[in-house]
Amino acid sequence: MTDFQKVVIINHNKRKKISFYILEKKKKIHEKETHLFLQSRHIFL
Repeated sequence: MTDFQKVVIINHNKRKKISFYILEKKKKIHEKETHLFLQSRHIFL
């Protein structure tokens, strides 16, 4: 494997990690918002 291939693979893995991290974050935020939304509805009911 050439150095160039190694760099490409490392960058690809980094990008995958970052996008996974972003997805996880969005999911957590979404869960939090859903939770808050349900709580606020609960107060109104």
